Amino acid sequence: MQDDTEAFLCRLRRAFASSDLEAATLRRYIDPRAPIHVARAPGRLDVMGGFADYSGSDALLLPTREACHAAVQITSTCETPALHVVSMHARVGRKPREFHVDMADIIRSDTRPVSLAHVKRLVQQAAQRSRREGQGN
Repeated sequence: MQDDTEAFLCRLRRAFASSDLEAATLRRYIDPRAPIHVARAPGRLDVMGGFADYSGSDALLLPTREACHAAVQITSTCETPALHVVSMHARVGRKPREFHVDMADIIRSDTRPVSLAHVKRLVQQAAQRSRREGQGN
């Protein structure tokens, strides 16, 4: 296991035992008694090529030690099923940013898949709303 992943897991454990803003936010969405799935996406430094590698072109990328971690859990604690995103602040104890998108906006009743572009727009709109609301605090 990567050292930063272990640090992320320790931070989650400490948050559940704390009473700061970060802990209060996490406890609203995550049940520490239920399984939590954690994923790590390593960072990369784009030396040359930019997003050209997505279209098959050559690129020179250098992996970095920095990474993004995500903790995911399926719970039934919310009245309305939703995708909740909590972005923890780099400084422990600070209030995280959070937003949600109702699952009814993502999953169609006719079971046809919703486009990724549609979901991306919903998430961007929710994040923008969250930023605007956070500016008042």
